[in-house]
Amino acid sequence: MPLGPKAAYLGISLSRRYYSNRRLHKYVQWAQGNAARFAFLIGDNIYALTDSVFSDRTFSSALVVALERGREFCERIETILIEESYTAEIIRWNELESHTEYQRLLSTFQEEYMRRNSHFAQCVRQEVVGNLKRRLTDEVVKRFDSEEEPTSWNILDSYVLREMAGLITMSEYLGFSVEVYPGPDVGILNMLYKNVFPSLTNDLPETTKREFISLSF
Repeated sequence: MPLGPKAAYLGISLSRRYYSNRRLHKYVQWAQGNAARFAFLIGDNIYALTDSVFSDRTFSSALVVALERGREFCERIETILIEESYTAEIIRWNELESHTEYQRLLSTFQEEYMRRNSHFAQCVRQEVVGNLKRRLTDEVVKRFDSEEEPTSWNILDSYVLREMAGLITMSEYLGFSVEVYPGPDVGILNMLYKNVFPSLTNDLPETTKREFISLSF
């Protein structure tokens, strides 16, 4: 599936044990024959949101753990790139957060999320439940529902908002138009691109570039 002049990136989710060195080698080898440029996006500090909800850690403690795991991933990838004699970018989530477009998108998504009876907010919550259904036991859901604002639900919803802003920034503004991921695309992101949320579609470029490839090894 050669992409021609297009650049691609692989999203690294710290919650998954999938990313062995063997598989990372396979992605680099795929990139060599299919992408004009390639990047690894390390979802480190965004992972701290989920970790702080499902562990006993405070957010600040979870952030320390997430950043350390992100650093370890960077070192592993750098070694693999040397072994494959290939050049790729390694982008950590805090680098995305420094971009004006990321900040603008996140602010827009947060405003829409906070609107009373927002359809968008309902779909964000559905995305959370779909992604974390194995961890959302009846006991956990009952605990979340009993919390005062801001609840664990709000924190998990925030993850989705930040994920959307980050993936759009990568594809539409940083030039890595093709996202490669070992799983399905983000459902609510597809809904956004299909104009399910008209008030938000105006915040996308007139000509969108984003493509998605589900690729596993």
